[in-house]
Amino acid sequence: MRYRQRAALPDHDLCELIRSVAGPSTEIVLNGDVFDFDAPDVSRPDYSTPPSRDRSEAGSVALILAILDDHPEFVATINEAIQRGTRVVFIPGNHDAQLGMRSVEYAMRSRIYGPWLLCPLYYTTASGFHIEHGHQYDPFCSLDAPPTDRAEDTIGTVVSFYMPLLLGCANPYASDPLDTRLSELLGGIQTCATGGPMQVEWSAQTAMQALRDLMLVRRTDRRVPGAVRHDHLFAPKTLANELIAQKGWRGYGANVQRRLRTAAGQIAGIYGSRGVVMGHTHRAFGEMVDGVFYGNSGAWAPGHQGSYVWIENGRAETRSQ
Repeated sequence: MRYRQRAALPDHDLCELIRSVAGPSTEIVLNGDVFDFDAPDVSRPDYSTPPSRDRSEAGSVALILAILDDHPEFVATINEAIQRGTRVVFIPGNHDAQLGMRSVEYAMRSRIYGPWLLCPLYYTTASGFHIEHGHQYDPFCSLDAPPTDRAEDTIGTVVSFYMPLLLGCANPYASDPLDTRLSELLGGIQTCATGGPMQVEWSAQTAMQALRDLMLVRRTDRRVPGAVRHDHLFAPKTLANELIAQKGWRGYGANVQRRLRTAAGQIAGIYGSRGVVMGHTHRAFGEMVDGVFYGNSGAWAPGHQGSYVWIENGRAETRSQ
């Protein structure tokens, strides 16, 4: 699970960027998946018991506090930026949807002080740019509604938790995590086979538990009226239809990119937006179409060059660190 280790994390580079732009005239919008609630424990597993996932409100509060305490440079940098007058906005993504729980927000405010905003679905800048994470247009990651007392499971949350445990050499932050290479699959099998009988049994139990959790994921075409003004853009979550349409899991990443780009065009039409910025795909891009900017902020994660969308004087561009 080398991609979960501290040496692989981009904290310092991200903090350097925040420090370089922070100030009273700056607005920093963190558009989802800043905190990974789906990451398993990176310490050596206790092979006597299968891994546990706590999706409850109490478990989510404990987890956000543990995450913040484990990333002191990020917390200190955000607090410093707020003290310097920077407007900071958090938008939940699919891996940190628990930020929408009121008690989780309160827990965050015990570590990140001062005036900052939490926008459960999307944020619109004063200059007319619509910003959200984009997972609602991914059938494997879309949610029926913002979480209240328990975080909803999706195909994405289950895969993100179990894949590093069973395939420690695979990168869970890849743009297309379902496109696992044969070498990664064989590496996971080899690690399991050479770990002794207890690890083999633990891996089998964990794999069965993952399949059970996947089967428990709600699959529905139901929309969520009134959840947001563009509620008709919510993606269906029918796994079988998606697999058939994609001929298996190949091309999943490209398919999601198209979905997000289509949704962005519809959002711009609904709101008359000057631009639409999303994330989720971990693939940065920016383009102007008919006077409207469409961009993706990319990812600050192992295996990716840090990127972001810079908006100034009504103009936007995607930049790399």
